[in-house]
Amino acid sequence: MTHDLRAGSLSKVLRNLTPSDWPIVRKALVVFRPYIAPLGLLLEQIPPDSNVVDIGCGTGALSALILRTGKASAICSMDPDKQSADVAFRLLARVQNGSQSITVVCGDSPSHVASALVGAGVVVMCDVLHHIPPNSQRNYIKEIADFMTPGALLILKDIDASSPFVWANRLHDRVLSGATGHELTLSAARDAGVSAGLLVAHERSMRILWYPHYQIVFRKPIN
Repeated sequence: MTHDLRAGSLSKVLRNLTPSDWPIVRKALVVFRPYIAPLGLLLEQIPPDSNVVDIGCGTGALSALILRTGKASAICSMDPDKQSADVAFRLLARVQNGSQSITVVCGDSPSHVASALVGAGVVVMCDVLHHIPPNSQRNYIKEIADFMTPGALLILKDIDASSPFVWANRLHDRVLSGATGHELTLSAARDAGVSAGLLVAHERSMRILWYPHYQIVFRKPIN
């Protein structure tokens, strides 16, 4: 079954999924996210019925789209914030059909989902890397790569520090969470994956509104 992965369609899916009792700000952030982030392009890279790990899932919007569009037969979603992880579980339970398996873990290290990473065909990190301290970013990618099964994909989507528009994301994070972003350039993110022993299968950069994005699809070598 083919799903419409355009921003408007994905936003509509999220609008229909989010509980009516969610605070209006949380609901708005989830519903309008496809208009500022290339979630459709990320979803295109996930084969149907994959076993997926979503690292840094937040309140579960991307994980929910992965399930609803038939991209995952099983998904393990992880976030370091317990409240976000609890919200994500409730959201994914609304999406899950009888044949899909969902797991939500509260954790901040790949080791917290080691068994899921070993069995996964696809690992997703969407707008997570720039929230990791600079001196830990490369090791975080290396730890994921070490757990991954040969042939598995790591889809890394983040904000490009080389763009003059990087300030927009930093302002976004500062307003919404008070956090300071540690964005990498596309080339630095690529180098982090390659240094971890991964191969680059596909990459692209794009700007949506004032947000400069890049997406790199890594594959773990089979031999």
